[in-house]
Amino acid sequence: GDVYKRQDLYINPCLTCKRKPEQEISAVAKALNGLKYRKLWISVSQADRWSKKDKVSNCQYFKAMLDQAKTLGLNIGFASNILDFLKVMGQGCEFVEYKVDCWWIHHDK
Repeated sequence: GDVYKRQDLYINPCLTCKRKPEQEISAVAKALNGLKYRKLWISVSQADRWSKKDKVSNCQYFKAMLDQAKTLGLNIGFASNILDFLKVMGQGCEFVEYKVDCWWIHHDK
């Protein structure tokens, strides 16, 4: 069958790496080089890769990634859990207009 229909990809953005969000998504799209996949998930979890002090900047960065993914025609979603999402984005980050899938990750201890 079509294996790619079951293949998901995962990206860990790095706001602290000083790359623009558009550059991160464009680099992923270039690396895919036509590879077929089901969904590209943006991780909103590893707080050390995001600004620890500026949740508004984190939200803007994330939205810019979503904008670039849409421009490039990528099938995108985000993966997080409520604690990580609030730690990285805060309560004021709204992006419902993007209509992206959410994968709520649950980590057992």
